[in-house]
Amino acid sequence: MMVTEGAKNASPSQRIEQLAQAKSRQDRFGIYETEWGQYFPVSQSAMKATHTERVEQLANPKDYHKDFQDERPIQWTVGNSALNAIATLRLQQLARPRSRTMIKDDFDPYKISPSARRARATPRVEELCVPLPRKCKQKKVV
Repeated sequence: MMVTEGAKNASPSQRIEQLAQAKSRQDRFGIYETEWGQYFPVSQSAMKATHTERVEQLANPKDYHKDFQDERPIQWTVGNSALNAIATLRLQQLARPRSRTMIKDDFDPYKISPSARRARATPRVEELCVPLPRKCKQKKVV
């Protein structure tokens, strides 16, 4: 591509010369700059300010509850009462798994018992089953 004679002999304007100059760093950064280069000087009144007793009181952390217990260490000694404890008969019965011999071979989990077939809901349960009238929307007939 060929460069025209006008482009070869062109000279920049005063404004372009001004924009080409580097900014002076003394104007951009001052003594009070923060880590990100922003300039926020602290006023003298803010430097001399003192806190009140109420602010000091609010700065204190809350105390623990009177019954608070710190966490236990990872290892601790087990008490003699726990080491010598004997489970009651009922606890032993509950800890024992159900034996498979009690389950009948012809057991059908989907079979409904006759007493369950005859069961009827109480009037209160039927009353609670009815939806609220304010929440029921009638279907529009076209």
